[in-house]
Amino acid sequence: MLYGGRKESLFGRLGPKVVLAGSMAAAALTVLLFLGIRSLFGGRPLAGGEAKDGIAAIAGSSGAADAGAATAGAAGAVEAPGRNAGLSGAGTAATAPAAGHGAGEVRLPPAARKVLPGEQLIGAGKASEALRWADSFSGAAEDKPRVALVRARALAALGRTDEARKALDDVAAGSGPESVEARLDILRMEGKADAGTLRGLWAGVPKGRAGAKVATALADALWESSRRKPSVNECKGDLEECRRAYSEALLYGDLDRAEEDRILTRMEVLNKALIFNANAETDAPRSVIHVVRSGESPSSIAAKYGVAVGQVSRLNGLSGKSVLQVGQRLKLLPGKWRLVVRRSSLTMLAMWEGTFVKKYPVGIGPGDATPLGEFTITKKMVNPDWYFEGRRIPYGDPKNILGTRWMGFDPNGPGRGLGIHGTTEPDSVPGRKSRGCIRMLNGDVEELYDLVPTGTVVEIVE
Repeated sequence: MLYGGRKESLFGRLGPKVVLAGSMAAAALTVLLFLGIRSLFGGRPLAGGEAKDGIAAIAGSSGAADAGAATAGAAGAVEAPGRNAGLSGAGTAATAPAAGHGAGEVRLPPAARKVLPGEQLIGAGKASEALRWADSFSGAAEDKPRVALVRARALAALGRTDEARKALDDVAAGSGPESVEARLDILRMEGKADAGTLRGLWAGVPKGRAGAKVATALADALWESSRRKPSVNECKGDLEECRRAYSEALLYGDLDRAEEDRILTRMEVLNKALIFNANAETDAPRSVIHVVRSGESPSSIAAKYGVAVGQVSRLNGLSGKSVLQVGQRLKLLPGKWRLVVRRSSLTMLAMWEGTFVKKYPVGIGPGDATPLGEFTITKKMVNPDWYFEGRRIPYGDPKNILGTRWMGFDPNGPGRGLGIHGTTEPDSVPGRKSRGCIRMLNGDVEELYDLVPTGTVVEIVE
């Protein structure tokens, strides 16, 4: 039985058998094309201090388990002490999907680099002091390209334009990441930092911090130009590129908290318009619009495209009482999902085909109880029982801490006994109070449960 006989929650209760009847007009598909771009952005400018409360989250609890996964009492649904011994170095080297103009697997950025005193002075608007620091620098040779860039920026801030341009040209002639930043500064100085020019620069630089700066500049330019277009249809390609560029900035950028929050706010708007909009087809990554045929059910449709069955309902606004109809158009997001858990910030990034979809707060274990490495989700359960110290604690028992969903890691790998789950202790998210598992708020884990299929890789990085 697909749902294990359990009462299903909103968005997930489609049942194992859906009556298909009649024909439904597809006019709703054209709605997106006639929406004004100002409506997309809430009817007001969002530059600078975008209001987060104007962004509609995907609400409601999710429901159905993947076919064959909603069976209670499965071994491995455990968050138990003693299971993590020897796991501190488990897994492979940290990698993440490419998020912008490239393809394939690439490394996540290393820990934040040290900030040179001159960079701090520039950031504080103290150009004269930054220039004196740069002119008297006698430190490590590896820092000299960054020092030269600080000097050029200090000259520009002091209005010594000709000297600044020559200094930037010298840095741009190099081959390191500073050369990329210098080329970006030159474009800005010349007033040529438009989307077309930035697109060309972005295409020619490798992923990393410098490339992320170009990606951010390109995304900002696309965001502003899109706001001036009369309809989503006229700027949909720009919005998709904007989303990809911001994704790269989030993955590889050396962002402070304010800049990350600014980008995340815009990404939520973009994802609402492109990813979580049933009427919007995306090209890169490519979504699928499935036209329902007689005899099909949500589970059969999900199996056809290799997606979690919950996607069918969540992405298309279906409830447990919804009846699929022949000819109905359903949006799906097939392809590779990847979850990146960052222990230092107690966050999880949900990535689809290398682009950012959503950021969630998480709870982890103290120290190395939640190990670094790569793990694979092999088991998904709705309303899981908890097996702790040899005892079965059923769902609903006050002592069962697993919340409403369980996504367990491969029991034959280094993540045995670990997984992602909800919690009956919401105050522990974010936090470091788990026994090694990754805790999420129930509403968040229900949404994620619907989006990602079994086989999804979970990468835990520092």
